[in-house]
Amino acid sequence: MVEDVKIGVSGISRTTETKDGINYTASVGYRISSISLAPVVASDVEITVNGEVLKDKYALSTGENIFTVVGVKNGVSHTVTLKVIKESAPSSTGKIKVYFSLFGDSSHGDNGETHTLKNGGLTEWIARTSYELDAPATVLDVFEKALKDKYTFVNADGNYISKIDNLAEFSNGANSGWMYTLNGICS
Repeated sequence: MVEDVKIGVSGISRTTETKDGINYTASVGYRISSISLAPVVASDVEITVNGEVLKDKYALSTGENIFTVVGVKNGVSHTVTLKVIKESAPSSTGKIKVYFSLFGDSSHGDNGETHTLKNGGLTEWIARTSYELDAPATVLDVFEKALKDKYTFVNADGNYISKIDNLAEFSNGANSGWMYTLNGICS
């Protein structure tokens, strides 16, 4: 009855793993604070999670988070368990020096103009600046430090920057959005 359980992390659907169709597992990074659940069932199956109606989001704690998913149809129930493991934040191993610069566009809508780091047309929002951080550091750690008190940004679940000040993904068309390079490699 419950054919699969998918999770949503920062708006992206992810598949969980199972070997027996009853016990499902997934893991997420330490910055992920919540997920959504999407049990794969027929439209006439009623779903509960941990004894309650399916919610939009579920908060996560560090370590194991257990969700009991029950599907009911015509008085018959099928129960599966989802274990989501949230990683612990890494311990500091010293200090590192990194460099950061931020390039952005103006909000011009979908007018056919394409501005990219490679092809030009972007404006330097933050000049190349060095920052000292605790190692290990992520791109997001550097990003947060660099933008602090300069720009506001939206990062719903720690996985994707969807908006900086008033420039959001899709502001300049369906293919516009924020990207970054790490050591010269676009991510």
